[in-house]
Amino acid sequence: MVFGLPAYQEIFILSIGLSLLMTLASKFLVNQQEMKKVKKDMEFYRDKASKAQKSGDLKKSNEYMSEMLKASQRQFRHNMKPMMFSFLIVILAASWFAVAYADVKILSPVNIPFLGNELNWFWWYIIIVLPFSTIFRKLLDVA
Repeated sequence: MVFGLPAYQEIFILSIGLSLLMTLASKFLVNQQEMKKVKKDMEFYRDKASKAQKSGDLKKSNEYMSEMLKASQRQFRHNMKPMMFSFLIVILAASWFAVAYADVKILSPVNIPFLGNELNWFWWYIIIVLPFSTIFRKLLDVA
């Protein structure tokens, strides 16, 4: 136990902190203006490809799809640094969580499909990190 709180509360706090840390890494390790431009390019080429395909011009559609693929590759390259940082943080945190909270069972007030109502630290972490990462990305305007 880290804070002297019940295990589920400690995991909740630590998960939110890790989520914020990974979101901040994305914000500061990626050029946000460039990333937004890449996303706009992808959307533009996706729309053009869709319209060309609907009109029956497969040659144009393939050209636009090729451009969209290039933009997607640029997006992937930009995301490599924060992805590697996040991967390292998650591996270290998961190793520590697995030792510190190995025997912890968290009771959910509702039965979660495929998981039941008794969760281990991992599933509780996932349930917390996913929505908070989305919230932090929106609040911090991370592309």
